Amino acid sequence: MLGEGVMFEQSGSAGFDVRGQMEKLKGDRYVSGVCMKSHGFVESGNCAIGWMDDLYELSMEADKVLTF
Repeated sequence: MLGEGVMFEQSGSAGFDVRGQMEKLKGDRYVSGVCMKSHGFVESGNCAIGWMDDLYELSMEADKVLTF
């Protein structure tokens, strides 16, 4: 279990390299605020927190949306 205040990028593992994948991807990155809060993660400079209404608007305007 991860402790309170861990950045999202630190949650990776050998099988799922979060930081490596983020470095490969270009564009804006947002992470669900509900998911972040429930797992005890905090916002970082690499990923802003987006709430459901934010994420909905962003996905409607985006050319491409990648989720994982």
